[in-house]
Amino acid sequence: NFLTLSQTSSTVASINVPTSNGDLHIVGNDGGVAVTAMRFDMSASGNAFFNSAIGIGISSGADAQLDVRGSNASVLIGEVNRSQFFRIQVNSSGYLTFNDNDVAERMRIDSSGNLLVGTTTNGTTAVGTVIRATGEVLMTRSGGNPLLLNRTTNDGLVLEVRKDNSFVGSIGTASSRLHIASGGNSGIRFRNDLNC
Repeated sequence: NFLTLSQTSSTVASINVPTSNGDLHIVGNDGGVAVTAMRFDMSASGNAFFNSAIGIGISSGADAQLDVRGSNASVLIGEVNRSQFFRIQVNSSGYLTFNDNDVAERMRIDSSGNLLVGTTTNGTTAVGTVIRATGEVLMTRSGGNPLLLNRTTNDGLVLEVRKDNSFVGSIGTASSRLHIASGGNSGIRFRNDLNC
């Protein structure tokens, strides 16, 4: 027989394909047309291939190739033994979280489109970084500088300031020293090798 049904224990039933590398297809009839809804490739260690979308937590009408729904629905990605994994979860309050090993929330996207990294607070009262949908970036660090800019190889601009997309000033380096310049030719260069 190409396909056998068996009961391996009191609680486990098996569908077996004894032929070497014999694939298993699940075929249905859609309005008189045969449709292969799912295929198990035994030559690829049992990989499963779906013809269209996969719906979890719904009975019909998947709106994406993978449609997962439910109260606080989540997707887990990790090692086989769950030694390391991430959980992506939709909170019922309307935000998306990324959790590390279910121990700590590492990042979230709130219902307003703001990205919060290392914090759950959309502001500067807690340590972390917030990139707001309005274009603001908020960085808070305890006991250290919250922003580090590093240019390698040569001197030049490190930070460029613009107004209505027109250059108005910059902070950079000249001769390996701090240099602050306006949009014109004026600027200030700091040196520690001169006496006033």
